[in-house]
Amino acid sequence: MKKFSSIAVALLSAVSAASFAEINTTTQLQIGVGNKATSDQQSVDAWYNYVEQTQFGSFNKANALQHGSESFSTIEQTQFGAYNKANSLQENGLYNHADIYQVGAGNKADTTQMFTVGNHAIVKQDGEYNKGSVYQSWGEYNVGKVNQHGTGNRGQVNQYFSVWSVGIVEQYGYGNRAKTNQWGYGLSSLTLQVGAGNKANVDQYVADNDSLVMQFGEYNKANVLQFGEDLSQVTLQIGAGNKANTLQEIYGHKAFTTQIGEYNLHNTVQLGISDTAIAVQVGVYNVGNIIQ
Repeated sequence: MKKFSSIAVALLSAVSAASFAEINTTTQLQIGVGNKATSDQQSVDAWYNYVEQTQFGSFNKANALQHGSESFSTIEQTQFGAYNKANSLQENGLYNHADIYQVGAGNKADTTQMFTVGNHAIVKQDGEYNKGSVYQSWGEYNVGKVNQHGTGNRGQVNQYFSVWSVGIVEQYGYGNRAKTNQWGYGLSSLTLQVGAGNKANVDQYVADNDSLVMQFGEYNKANVLQFGEDLSQVTLQIGAGNKANTLQEIYGHKAFTTQIGEYNLHNTVQLGISDTAIAVQVGVYNVGNIIQ
């Protein structure tokens, strides 16, 4: 009898220790009809995490998962409206924060943080049928943010093996598309779109590169590729149907492209060291190329 009592005590102690070792917290508030919220913090190696999910409206869905050895991290998801979807995953990291805020109908937001330390992933949506996502893996102290106001916008920020980088997408209007990819150290990208049907793609590699893309109007396109160090570019488009392409490699380049009007095209290619390119197009159907 004593033997079985000892075994029982040992098992209860082990279960109790495993349970209290996690010390995770979830709070959920649902007001409305047909909302669904799920928080999964069951990993025995995940400690001191916090999830807060709030839903006001109808048929919204929110899922939060803190998995593996994720610890000291936070997920906050808030939904006002109907048929919005929010999903956040944190896995095998420390001190990460994910924040999704949705107002409207049919919006979808995803954040993923894997093997990261001190990262911030933020998606804010106000309107209908917008899609926003932030993906961060194998990095430290990065900030990824997608802010959408309007209908049918698509925004993505992806940060891989990145440290101290910032990627921000801001969209106002209808049917805009923006995607930012960052691989490296100290990268900075801001894309601002106001209007309809604008598209912007930014890819940054290596270290200390800066990109600013601003589009006002309709169906403008901007493509940016930076591969090197200390590269900087600014693209400003006002009007409709303008297109600007910027390629920078190696070290120290600066590029400035301004397009005001309709259906202008400009290409900038910088492959040397510490070159500067300035292009201004005002009017309709202008074509320009700078190669350095």
